[in-house]
Amino acid sequence: MIDVVVPARDEGALVGACVRSALVGSADLDVRVVVVANGCSDDTAERAREAGAVVVETAGEGKAAALNVGLGHCREGAVVFLDADTVLTPGTLGAMAAALDVPRPRLVGPRPLLVEPDGWLARGFAAVWTRLPGVADDVVGAGCYAVNAAGRDLVPAFPDVVADDAWARTRFAERVVAGTFLFVLPRGRELVDVVRRWRDGNAALPESPSASTARNLTFIARRPRLWPRLPAFLAVLVLGRRRRGWARADGVRQPGRMASSYTFLTSATPADDAYDQLYAVASRFPRAGVYGAGPGELVRYGKPVGVALVETALWERIGRPTDLGVLHTRSRAVGATPMTTPLARFTAPRPGLASAAT
Repeated sequence: MIDVVVPARDEGALVGACVRSALVGSADLDVRVVVVANGCSDDTAERAREAGAVVVETAGEGKAAALNVGLGHCREGAVVFLDADTVLTPGTLGAMAAALDVPRPRLVGPRPLLVEPDGWLARGFAAVWTRLPGVADDVVGAGCYAVNAAGRDLVPAFPDVVADDAWARTRFAERVVAGTFLFVLPRGRELVDVVRRWRDGNAALPESPSASTARNLTFIARRPRLWPRLPAFLAVLVLGRRRRGWARADGVRQPGRMASSYTFLTSATPADDAYDQLYAVASRFPRAGVYGAGPGELVRYGKPVGVALVETALWERIGRPTDLGVLHTRSRAVGATPMTTPLARFTAPRPGLASAAT
């Protein structure tokens, strides 16, 4: 038994994809998603219900209050706390459920799968931030974390803090990373504001789980490969000290709506979850139009390799190509922006054309 609490304020653009990502592949789990529509003025509640969530509507008294309302609607057992702009990758909820199944208190969270940012500032910051010890080797919590049944007593209710995830981390000695989630960093001023919010939220806690700036800089100093990215990382930190107030990254919250159908193309033998992995990216970035397997460790814009998922209407519009290189070229020519993910895996690439399934 596992409940998922999603606090949401005006998240109609993304909450459906968030809820579906928690429910996909959960046939073997007793999963229930509770969305707390917290003072919403848009269609958040409607979109959440359409996706299969139980919706509780409140007046809007802050995120901590919404989390507590969600806890009040949970059954006994493990609870996942999931931000409404976060999409879990296929298999993540199952991996988290397995990690939560222990008799002692445990906090579990997925690893952020970074979507390659735009711009010098965001790319440089991301290159350093994702390698810091508190990010690479611990439960980040920035989007999703969970407590098991034995740990529910450690989180009976959330205090009125900004950094609810960091507060939860301070409550648990045992923390385990399991699964991944799509992590989208904002760019420019929004990035500066969000990072400042993280810092101020952590600093407001009696005990902060984050490493100090001095410790992080010592870590970077011992890794020369990160030095070229250090100016951007420091710029974000320094600029953030000049700004105050709440920060919401609205620039990452406008994905559009998904197509009515997709076509799956293969020029290799896909892994069992390849389609689902591509569909997860499509749910978060429906405007891209084309999605495929790609190299490296990031979700990024690029040419699909081995397997691809394409909007059926787009595919037909560009002549139904079965060669993935031609698909990439033609789709870009009509305004699509193909994306790739390292999680869509395949074996035994075949020379020549791809096969298609709708």
